[in-house]
Amino acid sequence: MPRKPGSFWQQKSIRDPLYGFIGLTSREVRLLSSPSLLRLQRIKQLSHSYLVYPSAVHSRFEHSLGALHVSDRISSQLEFSDERRELVRSAALLHDIGHGPYSHLFEDVLKKINGPTFSHEMISRWIINDDNDISTVLGQRKDGVLSILSERKEIRSDERCDSLGADIISSGIDADKLDYLRRDSYHVGVAYGSFDLQRILHTITKTPNGLSLCIGEKGKDAVENYRLGRYLMHAQVYEHHTRIVADQMFLRALDLAINDEQILPKADYRVGSRTDSLESARHGRFLRNYLTLDDDAIYSRILNARRKSAKILSAIRNRQLLKRACEFEPRFDIDDAETRHDIMRMDERRREEFRQDLARRSRVDPDLLIPHILTISIKLYGDEILVMRRGIPAELSAASPISADPGGITRFFIFCPKGKEEAVARAAASYWGVRYSRICHGD
Repeated sequence: MPRKPGSFWQQKSIRDPLYGFIGLTSREVRLLSSPSLLRLQRIKQLSHSYLVYPSAVHSRFEHSLGALHVSDRISSQLEFSDERRELVRSAALLHDIGHGPYSHLFEDVLKKINGPTFSHEMISRWIINDDNDISTVLGQRKDGVLSILSERKEIRSDERCDSLGADIISSGIDADKLDYLRRDSYHVGVAYGSFDLQRILHTITKTPNGLSLCIGEKGKDAVENYRLGRYLMHAQVYEHHTRIVADQMFLRALDLAINDEQILPKADYRVGSRTDSLESARHGRFLRNYLTLDDDAIYSRILNARRKSAKILSAIRNRQLLKRACEFEPRFDIDDAETRHDIMRMDERRREEFRQDLARRSRVDPDLLIPHILTISIKLYGDEILVMRRGIPAELSAASPISADPGGITRFFIFCPKGKEEAVARAAASYWGVRYSRICHGD
């Protein structure tokens, strides 16, 4: 028999600016007291976006509570059993527990050390599996939560996994995105992330085979609004040039601190082979170091060392950011096809060669030159959304009036010290053999 409202699901309530009171079970209250989850209070949701939008200082912890609430609304709409509903709620609450300082930025550093398949989702599963507090609270439910948070390729190949529950946490239209778009928009103070959440939650359903989330046809327009809002938030907030340069400066400081200055020993952040394994011995040292890190901790360690990396972080804190020497779209601003292809296909090695050459040509310290390629896709970054049409699930993009080139919009930036913008832009123009006026930022 279903439990009475309030007797189980609302042992305690937390007030949220978007949803009012979010009810919590006693088990969820205990999870929220675990140090590993409380660490998310000290990790900003939007990295350095506060340099553009001063109120963008909300945390991953706040978002995790919102994801729990939205996931529960979806679970209820799909008429999940109490047991399944509780697993989804726990998975939503814990889905971001593996994020490092400044969220996805530190993940980029870990990928360089451990390989491109390394991810915060992987770390989340390790923490859930190894953390004594979390394991004790979850008990026998731990395997169910880990199943929901498994890699999607594992979910699709394992019939025992709850693929529909996993879709609620990570898919084209999931509780994670439905919360963070509205939450980020609210805190930043823009309307780009606004969409009809209630309509989406009211029309969300599952495919006939019961394995995937789907939107009823009456919710199609609300999903289109959500989809466009996601693109606009990327274009206007997440990829704002000031946030980009601050993030790239931060990554440059981390690179120096790890590889040159050894302030953060690389061995502390390297995991043995088979990084997907839940075997504790392979990542015990890694997790012990990782769980001491948050936004303030990483800054403090580097600033206290007083090396070159500290100067870069001090510049970020004092908003003495590098300036745009170049900002252009290769598809529109570069006429020569070979040059355009070279710019758009630059990998990390080629960007480093370009940076060093540009430093010589412009006589600028290479550590203060940052070339950056940005691609914003109007589609949902590889995550397709299914919509019911006459009882049959179909891909939304096939009938969408706002579908666009899957290549999206690509912009190329070069950031440099103030006063060196023209020298750097002219050096880049010379390197590529293009007109300076086509690639310089200007005002």
